[in-house]
Amino acid sequence: MRNRDEIRIQGCVKKGVEAGCIILVTSQGKEYSLHGKSLPTLGKGSGVSATGKVIDADVCQQGTPFEVSSWNWIRLKCPKEESTSTEKSAAGKCSGWKAWHDRMPGGSATLHVQGKCTFPTTGYKVKLVPHVPQGINPAIYILDRVVQVPTGLVSQMVTTEKAEYEEKTNAIYLEVRIEPDGVTIPVKEVK
Repeated sequence: MRNRDEIRIQGCVKKGVEAGCIILVTSQGKEYSLHGKSLPTLGKGSGVSATGKVIDADVCQQGTPFEVSSWNWIRLKCPKEESTSTEKSAAGKCSGWKAWHDRMPGGSATLHVQGKCTFPTTGYKVKLVPHVPQGINPAIYILDRVVQVPTGLVSQMVTTEKAEYEEKTNAIYLEVRIEPDGVTIPVKEVK
């Protein structure tokens, strides 16, 4: 797949899930991971207009990779970085956690973790990502609950989002710990 023609994107910038990644979120909620020699700084709470090309791959693992050729600040109402970024956060209330390691014959051994998180409005997204670095006990797998706070207009309605994680692994885990919640879940072996 080759690079596409140059396009212009506009939106608010925020920290990515991966360290050092800058994400631009459009008013429609589409995410772009920004790359290039000169990129916007974070925490300004204002909008960015960027020109560049969609590229094939990046290390950010979030949004569409975008090589920036030029950019400038624009007037756009953006929430402050601290309150809107995708970040490890205690936002929301989660429950119903369960973890199991599926070792049934005929497939790869897979660790599954699931829970449900309740938020005060629509637009929240939640995911589980491996904590870096892991703890000192190899029998406890640590996951970070990462919450993406909505940008723009949202409905004032309590919503529930699934928090799910799946990884093919033969490692033996007795427990999964969810941070920053501090919840520890026993891992059931399914054979």
